Amino acid sequence: MSLEAGASDRELVLAARQGDRGAFETLVARHSPALLNVCRRMLHDGYLAEDARQEATLRALLALDRLEAPEKFASWFLGIGLNVCRAWLREQRRGAMREAETVDVADPEAGPEELALAAEVARRVNQALAALPAGQRRALELFYLAGLDQTASAARLRIPVGALKTRLHKGRAALRGSLARIWEEEFMERQPQPQLVAVHVADVWRYPEDERHRQAIALQEEGGAQRLLCIWVGTFEGESIARLIQRTEQVRPLPHELLASLLDTLGARVSDVRINALREGTFYAEVVVEGPSGTATVDARPSDAISLALTVAAPIRASRPIMDAAGMTPEELEARRRSPGPGWWPRGEPEPASRIVELIREAEIERRRFAQEHGLNMTVAEPRA
Repeated sequence: MSLEAGASDRELVLAARQGDRGAFETLVARHSPALLNVCRRMLHDGYLAEDARQEATLRALLALDRLEAPEKFASWFLGIGLNVCRAWLREQRRGAMREAETVDVADPEAGPEELALAAEVARRVNQALAALPAGQRRALELFYLAGLDQTASAARLRIPVGALKTRLHKGRAALRGSLARIWEEEFMERQPQPQLVAVHVADVWRYPEDERHRQAIALQEEGGAQRLLCIWVGTFEGESIARLIQRTEQVRPLPHELLASLLDTLGARVSDVRINALREGTFYAEVVVEGPSGTATVDARPSDAISLALTVAAPIRASRPIMDAAGMTPEELEARRRSPGPGWWPRGEPEPASRIVELIREAEIERRRFAQEHGLNMTVAEPRA
């Protein structure tokens, strides 16, 4: 049996001091399992614990000549490992504190309420960072907080660059999930909200002389100048909204009525409808829906959004910049109607929603009569006023 295999710790330390490399390797092999277990308990990360074990081994080799009691190598070796772990944990806490101090989360002139909010956000960010496995947390701190590049960060951790990239990827993914709720709760509420004005459907206009067979939904501003916003839609869409504002019941549900029933069945409700954009002469809208899982915003055609709002009695709002750009006072609207030029505005006097519903009823009655005269099996649901 060789000296290294059967010798005591004291004998191995003395031999190592004389340059016997094998003696030191035997010491490390004998006590490394215990040291690794201690590092794992302190750091809660296997990769980082292995890094700490390697650093403790290097420090022990360099300081072996200063060990006063060679027979106490085991406790001395474990003590070096504990000191390495404690130093790393202190550095992590200092890094988190530096991050909290350097992130600009509030205006320097913010009031007490904003400062309190900023402090709470910083606390929760640090809490999310501290909840990561130690290896991922230390990689993120070195790369993002300390400003080291990947090569320097990997060298500091004594791991390959590929392993560092893996830790950064996993750490970012974990933080993304834990911080998403903070972003929604704290930051999204602080974003500038769009300026909206309340409007209602004043009427639907049909122009008999319009070759394009369009109809205009007249949204009127509530209060103030009571400007009108005219949105041109197709015949079917205009007739559908005319039925709604004239309170004409249908035997069969229309698409917007079906959608309203589905939302109600799912426990959701329409919070409001917004005319939120105007690009190249085309209006755009969105529907804000509140449900058990939160609030969602759904893009929609203005005609569909308005029909749904009328069905469920949800408020309709328009962006103030859009109202300022395209809204017209009654006098401006009258002047626009009389402006010459094809495609600019239909000629002739408009027919209101009440007349549109009358025409629909007359057409349905005529179809019923035609079906009866020719013996056709054709069911036409007559609207009820």
